[in-house]
Amino acid sequence: MKNPFELINIKLPYPLCIVEDRYGGAYSSARFLAFNMNPYSVQELPINASDIDCENFWNGKDKNYDINDYIIGKGETPEEAVWNLILLLQNQDENFEKIR
Repeated sequence: MKNPFELINIKLPYPLCIVEDRYGGAYSSARFLAFNMNPYSVQELPINASDIDCENFWNGKDKNYDINDYIIGKGETPEEAVWNLILLLQNQDENFEKIR
């Protein structure tokens, strides 16, 4: 089976890191997360930290990381997370164009 992204000629974001949520979406509200970041940068985020640290990150209460600084695709499958990330990035680009 062909890659569904190739079928419609969509370019994947680069860099791209897809991870399975450690807590199964309890705090992030998604089973899979897609980042337009290098894996080593994603590892620095508290998405795999303790319950309290992870919850604080997703609720915007983390003192070191502002959730609004990151564009994170979410989905129940890796593909859904990537699609969500692509849409979020496109929306960001459209909003940027309106500001210019």
